[in-house]
Amino acid sequence: IKENLYEQSILEDITKAIVNNNGGQAALVEDRAEAHFKKHPGKYNRLILIMVKAMIADMNGESLSKTDASFLADYLFNVDGWTRFELLLFGNTLSVMPLVTVNQLARELAAQLNEALEIHQNLQLNISLLYNVVLLNLSAKDLKTARLFLCVMKNSHIEDNMMAERFLIALAEALCTYCENPSSENKERVEKIVEIQKTLRSTSFFV
Repeated sequence: IKENLYEQSILEDITKAIVNNNGGQAALVEDRAEAHFKKHPGKYNRLILIMVKAMIADMNGESLSKTDASFLADYLFNVDGWTRFELLLFGNTLSVMPLVTVNQLARELAAQLNEALEIHQNLQLNISLLYNVVLLNLSAKDLKTARLFLCVMKNSHIEDNMMAERFLIALAEALCTYCENPSSENKERVEKIVEIQKTLRSTSFFV
């Protein structure tokens, strides 16, 4: 329980610092995670420290150190069955890891997707992570891989009332179609989907 409270507290504080683009506050959270790891030098605390470093690196437009990226990838590749912790870990670090590693890990995630059906909350996280993986591949102009993960999203058993997940799938599909054929009609389709989100007052959502 203590570990869960520590993880929750660190994650809340670093997220707050990142959202406010507050480098000073983020550095304090990193110092706290570093001190905690030195006092309790276990794998779990090292992973939380790496997650904090990754979020700061992303905010500063930097990459994660090779040592940290390697330790993180090894852990995620070798863990048996991803829990919410692994999903959060991957979600908060994928933007600063090499794309080839992200895609390999996302394939692991896709393989486990059906197991996530038992835990509704994890299924929501899975869809959100896959959406980000689609975006990263589109940014790298790898439409084939983006479509592969879009296909995984579409084949997930999303219930009718899971509107946020349905929205992400529709947007990912519209973005893939636009990247394949940047016509004004396809651009309009993307903008229309984003407009719906704005109408619903999801103002923090952005593409």
